[in-house]
Amino acid sequence: MKLTVASLSRRPDLGLTLLAAAETAEVTPVEWAHAIDRVDSDKWIAPGTFVMTAGYQFPDDAQGQAQQIEALRRAGACAVAVDTGGRWETVPRALIDYGEEVGFPVLAIAAEIPLTNVVRAVAEDITAARVRQLTDLIAAQNDLVSLLLREGLEAVARQLSNALDAVVVVTDNYGVRLVEEAPATTDRARQDIFDVVTPAPPYSPQVGRSVLYPRGNRVVSPLNGAFVRQGALVVDASRYFDESDRLLISFAAAIISLSTSRSLAVHEAEERLRQQALASILAGETPDASRLSLFGLRPDTQVTALFLTGVAARKLDSIRLSEELHGLGWKFLYAPRPKQNGFAIVIAGDLSAGAKHPGVESLYQKIRRVHPNARIGIGGAMPLVDVPLSVNQAEVAVPKDPSAGPVRAIGDMPAHDLILGAIADTNALELLTGGAFRKLREYDQRNGTNLLAAAKAFIDANGRYDPMARTLGIHRQTAKARALQVEDVLGKHLDDPDLRAELWLAFKASHFRN
Repeated sequence: MKLTVASLSRRPDLGLTLLAAAETAEVTPVEWAHAIDRVDSDKWIAPGTFVMTAGYQFPDDAQGQAQQIEALRRAGACAVAVDTGGRWETVPRALIDYGEEVGFPVLAIAAEIPLTNVVRAVAEDITAARVRQLTDLIAAQNDLVSLLLREGLEAVARQLSNALDAVVVVTDNYGVRLVEEAPATTDRARQDIFDVVTPAPPYSPQVGRSVLYPRGNRVVSPLNGAFVRQGALVVDASRYFDESDRLLISFAAAIISLSTSRSLAVHEAEERLRQQALASILAGETPDASRLSLFGLRPDTQVTALFLTGVAARKLDSIRLSEELHGLGWKFLYAPRPKQNGFAIVIAGDLSAGAKHPGVESLYQKIRRVHPNARIGIGGAMPLVDVPLSVNQAEVAVPKDPSAGPVRAIGDMPAHDLILGAIADTNALELLTGGAFRKLREYDQRNGTNLLAAAKAFIDANGRYDPMARTLGIHRQTAKARALQVEDVLGKHLDDPDLRAELWLAFKASHFRN
């Protein structure tokens, strides 16, 4: 129990009589005791000092005595005790009245009691209190470790919330709350509390005023994982945290960090093996079963490939991606693809439902917070030995048109996109736009016409002049004349199915390439 002015005054061996501000004395802690008789005593004491005086340097008048008490109060003294064996046999009424008025404890010390007895008693009590405090802290730390091992992170947060009567939140490095606990006595809506208490990432160490209570504290402790920051532990309470409270919070942050991360050496070794395994598979060499078993996979495991682009293939992003994949509980392999500005990922299971698959959607939402231009293509589900095909499908499926959304599966692609995507790495796109399409484009450039637009409108309208005219915003007869002009330039009729197929694919190829 903490030493207070009131508890000190109740010791019969010290001869202390509490004369003013009894209620304040019950809750005012004593940090030290010091006997001093100076006019400027307030300049020589530390906050929390139990000041003892014989009164010889106090002014004679009541107003001056009140001012002396006020100076001590402002300097942080916890109380003033007047030795009745000194200047006064009884404590002046002005000191008592002013102490009562401002809530500052004033005491009398019996004349026969040496002031050193009080100093010694305070020192002994403070030492004993600190020993008890340290013992209690060690016990509380041991309890947290036991709870973490037996019941997990939620139990640690619950214990911390109960011990400090505080709101406790554990977040990940993207600000997603992993654990939330609030005291049962809290009268605000729980979700509102957690929204208000949790700061936005990135996190830095903070100790400041509570965001919920006018006379409380909030501590934000970043969770320092072995290789990247893992989020933060946030504790917000209605009271100010003492040294023991802060040490307990720091200890909780340390063990939570350890529970949510692994050592750098182990992590890097595992990730190298994971990436090497996928690189071997893509090169046509399936790793042996024992190596694949490290990642919960077998050669015949049904897998789905994802291709994530819009993310730099660098070490930090590789680590973040690995964290998110681990967080989704997937069995996976992945490897950076620097030339394609992204990552190939192979996930155990059938994820070919595309954006409708909750795991893929969750991965995208997490990645886009750091990389807003991220897009994901999804290949077909097939055995691990056939994964190169699924990876190629995933690369083709990556949406290039924003209207297609950020996530697309190979099975959701239109036929022309599938064809054009499959030949995107060859010169076939150039060949498709090198015949009739190129002839019309060059004619338009020489003559300032727009026959390419006319040809496209004709094909989109399936050879009907009325919808063609509406698309171009011209009269029907003008649209017909434009179509005839296209035929003159090309030397072919637009009714020719081969010409129309060639132009249709060329228009699609031009859009795909752009």
